This record gives sequence, structure tokens and C-alpha cells, in this order.
Amino acid sequence: MFVLHAVIMGSITEHDSRKRYCPMLGHQIHFQYCREPGSDTPCRKLLDCWWTAFDAKQFLLDHYGKETIEKMLAPSQPKAVTLYDLIEKARKSAGDQDGGQKPHSTS
Repeated sequence: MFVLHAVIMGSITEHDSRKRYCPMLGHQIHFQYCREPGSDTPCRKLLDCWWTAFDAKQFLLDHYGKETIEKMLAPSQPKAVTLYDLIEKARKSAGDQDGGQKPHSTS
């Protein structure tokens, strides 16, 4: 039964060789990058970009769970919040490297 379902559903990699222009990155990319953009969820623009090439909605439903799809479609944080978070992580990392010492002021 599983084999029949897999044949009907298709492989998760079946569209990986397709290419298109990515409006977020500004150049051509393969679908595989949209599916695995370096995070634990597919790109949030996957449906917007690929719906004309194949049934992207059905692809997501076939290969990802409800929680993953909801996380993928959730509104992204404003860039200022993301930038602030990155600065805080860098500060904490720098603090860990110098033993938690704050630099001394010379003024």
C-alpha cells in the first residue's frame, strides 16, 4: 500500500531540477533551494513563486505536516526585529569569548 501511495504522491525531489527567478535573492534558483532554504521550513514564498509551474499547494500537503506549513506561511518578523536579534546574539557570543568581561571605557 505504501509503494502505491508513494507513486501517486510523487517524490519530494520530483521538481528539484526546475528553475525560476527568485524575487527574494535576485537570480535564478532551482526548486530544491525553495524546498530547503537553509531553515527547517520551505521558503515562505514557495506558493507565490511556483503555483504556475505545478500544483505547489498539493506538493506541500503531500510532503509536509500541518505544523510545518503553518510555520512556513506565518508572517515574517520585521527586518528591524531580526536585525536586533542578530546584534544581541553577536553581543552574547562576544561576551562568551572574552569571559563575559565588558570593555573598559577610556574616557
